[in-house]
Amino acid sequence: MFGKKSNLEGSGVVSIIDKKDALRKASEIILSAQKEIFINSNYYLKIFEKELIFAKSKGVRIVMFTFNTPEECDVEIEIYKRGLSREDDYDRHLCLVIDHDSALIYDENTLQKSVKALYVVEPMLVRLIGEHIHHDIYFQKIKYLIGGMDIISKVNIHSTYELF
Repeated sequence: MFGKKSNLEGSGVVSIIDKKDALRKASEIILSAQKEIFINSNYYLKIFEKELIFAKSKGVRIVMFTFNTPEECDVEIEIYKRGLSREDDYDRHLCLVIDHDSALIYDENTLQKSVKALYVVEPMLVRLIGEHIHHDIYFQKIKYLIGGMDIISKVNIHSTYELF
C-alpha cells in the first residue's frame, strides 16, 4: 500500500515526501513507544528530545547506533557510535523502530532539497529494519571487542552495493 494518505490497519507502508509531515510522524511514533525504540541516525535528535524524555519516563529503552558523534541531548540513551565527523553538508538519515511494531525511514538530501520517508507497519519490513540497526550495533561491538581492528575490510564481500 503506497501513497501519501492511507488507512494502515495492521500492515502497510506509507510514503511521506513532506519534511514536516515526516518529522511529525517520527515524533508521533516515538510518543507511542511502550517498550523499546531502536534508532539509526545521523540526524539531530535534539528536535525529538521532549518525545524521547517522555518515552524514557514511561520506562522505554532507547538504543541508538550512529556513524557520527551525536550531539548533546538531555536523554539517557544507550548509544553505539563509530565517532566519525558529522557531514552536515548534504545527507541526513533517521531510522526508527518502535516496539517491533512500526518503523520510520527518513532520508533528507539538503543539496537537492529533497525528503523521502516511509512509515512502515508491515511486520516483515519492520523486522528487516530492526535487524539492520542490530547488525550495525553488532559490528561496532565486535570492532571494540577485538581492539579496534578494521573488521569491515576483512568482512567485505566486494559486492557492487559496497561501492556506494
